[in-house]
Amino acid sequence: MKTNRLYIAMVGLPARGKTTLATKLKENLMHDSIRTRILNNGNLRRKMFRNNSSYAGFFDPENFEGVAFRDRIARINMDRAKRYLERKGNVAILDATNVSADRRGMMQSLLNDHPMLFIECINHDTEILRASILRKIDLPEFGHLNQAEAIRSFEERIGFYEAIYQPLGRERNFIRL
Repeated sequence: MKTNRLYIAMVGLPARGKTTLATKLKENLMHDSIRTRILNNGNLRRKMFRNNSSYAGFFDPENFEGVAFRDRIARINMDRAKRYLERKGNVAILDATNVSADRRGMMQSLLNDHPMLFIECINHDTEILRASILRKIDLPEFGHLNQAEAIRSFEERIGFYEAIYQPLGRERNFIRL
C-alpha cells in the first residue's frame, strides 16, 4: 500500500459550497506539490446523461431508475479515485452530495485502501444559498427553463436530498463546516 494517499469525500445538500471548497482544497494542495484530482458526480452525470437531468424528479429517492443511475455514477468516480491513487495521485476528492449514511458506508467499504476524510458543508444563510442556486441554474442543463422554473426545479431537487439527508457523526474522520 502506498503511503501519503487520502480520499476526501465532500458531503452536503446541493448548493452548499462543496465544489467551491473542493476546488480551493485542490488549488492549495497542488500549490504544495500534492497531486490532487476532483471527481465530481454532477459533471459525470451531465456527460453520461445527455437527456434532461435538470428536472427534480430525476433526484427523487422513489425514482429507482434515477437512484440506480446516480449510484452507477458514484461507483465510476470511486473507481476512478482508487485508480488515481494507485498510480500517481496523492489526494482524490469525491465531490458529490453523499448525504446518506448508506452512500458513505459504501464509500468506506469500497475505498478502504487509504484513509478517508469526510468534509460536510453546511449553510443556512438564505442569501448565500440563493446566490448559489442562481449560479447552479446558469448551467446548460437548465437552459430550456426560464429562471423561475429553474429555481423551482432546483429547490425541489434540494427537497429530495433533504428527505434522505443524514448529517455526519458516525464516520471516523470528519469535519463539519
